[in-house]
Amino acid sequence: MRPADYAKAILIGMLALGLDLAAATAAIFVYSMMIEPGRSVEYYTAVAPGIAAWSTRIAGPLLLGGLVYAFSRRRPDRDVWVFALVVWFAYFVLDGAAVGYRGYFAPVVLMTLMSKLAGALAGGALASATAPRASEDGRR
Repeated sequence: MRPADYAKAILIGMLALGLDLAAATAAIFVYSMMIEPGRSVEYYTAVAPGIAAWSTRIAGPLLLGGLVYAFSRRRPDRDVWVFALVVWFAYFVLDGAAVGYRGYFAPVVLMTLMSKLAGALAGGALASATAPRASEDGRR
């Protein structure tokens, strides 16, 4: 991979984190509007971490896999496995820094992070399986 590929992977990790946070916010909003409407702000503040935790367990692997796939499928010359690992590692570092790494290495959090790594690697596998192949004359 070229240095620009590493930079792109880090940016995609940042994008994945932002989209994951947006998905968690949307899940909390939907919960407050459709599932438990009319409660106090304190109630929603109390239940938000639990909703966000479930949201990220579902959305995170899908987002990482989708982004790695989307940004890898047209680049068969790039090492998709390294790219997926760098995307996940950027996500891991930034997500941990956002919470000051408090409770970040608890078993349930580590399992969630491993599912996100699996999502990123699955996106890479799908991209490598569907990448355009060079023809005999070198064109795609």
